Amino acid sequence: MKRKFLILVVLVLALLCGCTPKDTGPYDVEFRGRSYTVDLSKGIILQGEDTYTFTRDGEDYQLTYPNGATYHCTKQGIGSVSGWSDDYDEERYIPGDELIDLLEAQTPRKTNGFTFAAGIMLILIGVGMLLAPGAAFFISYGWMLKNAEPSDGMITYTRICGGVFILIGIFVLFI
Repeated sequence: MKRKFLILVVLVLALLCGCTPKDTGPYDVEFRGRSYTVDLSKGIILQGEDTYTFTRDGEDYQLTYPNGATYHCTKQGIGSVSGWSDDYDEERYIPGDELIDLLEAQTPRKTNGFTFAAGIMLILIGVGMLLAPGAAFFISYGWMLKNAEPSDGMITYTRICGGVFILIGIFVLFI
């Protein structure tokens, strides 16, 4: 039993250690059939001979084109509101919405503490259900009954639910 627990802990830690932040320095990326060099830390996108600068404040994006034109976009749920200056040329330069899609694909996702805590909690509950199905039975049903013992089917069901809890916890951590 201790060996199974140790193996499970090692696997969970290995999954958690695999999470590394994306590089924010200059790097090359292929996006929608075009090659870009992106530097998130300096706010620069290079495509061919053209240099685009950008700023991002939450869900507000501001792009400046090589000719000085600007494009701005504010994401609102599943939609967005955008606008541009008079000298914005979507035919000569890359469209603003495509550059913003590139930035969203390259920007590291920020996690909040609640989802992290929920994921860890689900994993811990799942481990408890896997390793001590009798105790899980007592916590959920046994306290209501006198001299209650879980059946073999209930033990198996509790262990399967524990595995499902672990999978959901891992999913919550990485989504």
